[in-house]
Amino acid sequence: TPIPEMRGRGALPTFDYVEGASDGTNVIQLETKGTASEGDNLIQSIRTHKKSIAEKKVQIRGKQHANAYPYPANLRYGTITILPAFGKGPVRCLLTDPPSDDPGENAKNLRLLKRQSFLLAWLRLIAPRSEVVTALSNRLRALHLLDNPRELDGVNLVRGNGEEFDLMPVDDYGHSRFFQTRSTVTNGPAGGITLMLDEGLLFFLGVREDLLGLAVKQDFGAIASYRAEVGSTPKTVEVVFSAGRFRYLRLPRTLAERFHEAGGYYRATLEGLLHYSPAGLVFGDLSFEA
Repeated sequence: TPIPEMRGRGALPTFDYVEGASDGTNVIQLETKGTASEGDNLIQSIRTHKKSIAEKKVQIRGKQHANAYPYPANLRYGTITILPAFGKGPVRCLLTDPPSDDPGENAKNLRLLKRQSFLLAWLRLIAPRSEVVTALSNRLRALHLLDNPRELDGVNLVRGNGEEFDLMPVDDYGHSRFFQTRSTVTNGPAGGITLMLDEGLLFFLGVREDLLGLAVKQDFGAIASYRAEVGSTPKTVEVVFSAGRFRYLRLPRTLAERFHEAGGYYRATLEGLLHYSPAGLVFGDLSFEA
């Protein structure tokens, strides 16, 4: 998230990113620089960028210690990205060491709020009008308003009628009702949406089922410490499109013929190499036989 740049007379220096990031112990901000210079000019450009980052850190630290800075943090990293000349060679990113202030008291709460925002963003992408997304959005707003958001630790999300959400699996692969009209990994507990990136190229973008459980159960410790196993593995995905979306996509005939309609949705089973991230995301290209 970009930090709003301050302007006008008396404006204070700001780092570029982020207006709130935390590893649970530190509040972190980032300043980004870059160059595509060569030879001696490259060395001079790097030195200039590094000096600029260091000077900005000193200015901000002085204002923060005087309680006169609106964007407090205790770790500020600088990065200098070097693009290769004429596109030949690797892109490099140099990291400057961040002199550390005392850890901020709000680091744990900030990490919690960012993790909750992450859960909301991905579940909203998958099912924007679902009751889970509405409940989580309301909960996140409440957490921001509380002086101590941990007062709601372990307080489950509930439906509009006050009942708890049913996360019981409805099939042998651990999928809940939340994913019933969404694309799902048929041989694993993950679900999401399928996008068309190019003619005939479909891309699955989803989350592990246990992320939904984290969102609903609101166990703050589990949310803050969550880290899934990573890897890439061949998987089978049942791709699901609503009838309106299916007609809008204008799929190639050989791919469209793979789908069958039932209950207002079009479904087809496709293969793909899916990638599993530590944050619980699942994504990858899906292929079909032409």
